[in-house]
Amino acid sequence: QRNAVLKQIQLGKARERDLADWDLQLAAHGSLLTCLRYAYIRQLAAVCEQLYARITDGQEKLSVKYRSNLFRNSEIPEKPTAEMQQYYYEQLRRSAADDIRLGFTAKGAGRDDFSCKIGGLSVRDFGSQGQQKSLALVLKLAQAAVFYENKDETPVILLDDVMGELDAQRQRLVYDIVQDMQIFLTTPQPEAVGQVPEGHAYFMENGALIQQSGTAE
Repeated sequence: QRNAVLKQIQLGKARERDLADWDLQLAAHGSLLTCLRYAYIRQLAAVCEQLYARITDGQEKLSVKYRSNLFRNSEIPEKPTAEMQQYYYEQLRRSAADDIRLGFTAKGAGRDDFSCKIGGLSVRDFGSQGQQKSLALVLKLAQAAVFYENKDETPVILLDDVMGELDAQRQRLVYDIVQDMQIFLTTPQPEAVGQVPEGHAYFMENGALIQQSGTAE
């Protein structure tokens, strides 16, 4: 809604002072969102770092951190405070002129992100294909683990061709991790199916999905 008002101001159909009420609401909701996201990423990071150490057999160290563009992580409380909301509001007011020029809100929770580093280097910028594949897999498995921990419900996991860039050792470690989970695994490598201890295996032939004989019930 604030971005819509910014566009209206650009078109001369609204005034800068019209942003004030929206800024108050955004500061309140944005502060809450920042706290919730930070808590979730901390929980997710602990699982990610543990799983990545298992997949790499302890050879590589993963670090996952939340990145707020308004607050240092050490400043983010468990629940939003009046001081946090006031600071958020003040930052929105200070950036109003720039936001009007840009046509969107350049500060706040909508611009937050999280970083993943291996050995201190960004996986996004410097990671190999194998590292990026491993990270994508670990993030998905960690989300499932956190979901189970928070909701006490076991999610069904879809792993779509995640083994392609992993060597045999990492593939075995991945199967060890997921063996107690309910998963759908797709792969162009038929030999990968044989490493799954239990389950049904299917292959696509002439547009038809056919169960492979001899797979576990």
